[in-house]
Amino acid sequence: MIGGKIRQINPAATKWLARAKKAYHGKGQMADWQAYIENLRATYARRPALQKAIAGL
Repeated sequence: MIGGKIRQINPAATKWLARAKKAYHGKGQMADWQAYIENLRATYARRPALQKAIAGL
């Protein structure tokens, strides 16, 4: 969902990230969520649409 060469992030990926955040929060694992997000930011640092989507979570 994220790795393609399109300039916009797939809306399904954005929804999935929001659901994942809610699940991590519900289990009290926000530190793990932050680690996951930091890994995404580092891996896809040159994807501005993804960076913007992550910032909006």
